[in-house]
Amino acid sequence: MGSIHDLEITGDTTVGDLLAYLSEEEAGCIREAIGPQLYDLIGGLPLAAAAAGNAPLPLGCLGPDNRIGLSLAFMAPRAGGLSSDSRACIREVAEENPLAIGIEDPGPEVDASEILRGAMQVNLCLTDEEAAALSGADDSVLPPPSDARCLVDALGGLDTLLDLYTGQQLEPEDLVALLEAAATCDTKIK
Repeated sequence: MGSIHDLEITGDTTVGDLLAYLSEEEAGCIREAIGPQLYDLIGGLPLAAAAAGNAPLPLGCLGPDNRIGLSLAFMAPRAGGLSSDSRACIREVAEENPLAIGIEDPGPEVDASEILRGAMQVNLCLTDEEAAALSGADDSVLPPPSDARCLVDALGGLDTLLDLYTGQQLEPEDLVALLEAAATCDTKIK
């Protein structure tokens, strides 16, 4: 027992390996929520199968640390693995903004820009290869992380880029700064 963050995730990792890192209370809550038969059945599932949505684990049973750890564990196989730097960065983003990795219900009052901010922050944590694997396509709306990091550095923050992707009207000086940053970073802005 400990934290899911302590688990070394490999291609052989199963849902049961993750469940072993939960507290008795968390594991008992999950067992009760999904039933003992399904609990035992999903324990043998490879993590990659569970990451594809085949393991109904109720996040409400987990403490904040393990919610983040579980989300990262499910993200890792889809990304072709996550580097330790990527995991640490995403964990930090998720602690500040749980919406970034979908471990909190946004509710009707949440501005969509906050969800996009979280997605952009997570994107900045990834390598280009991890992001491409997660998006599953070369035509992702967000720029590759290396380009996004360059743009954020050149712009002095995420806000102008966020305004662009949320469809906000950019001030003329922000638009000029964005175009200059794109030229400096040799990247296209979608």
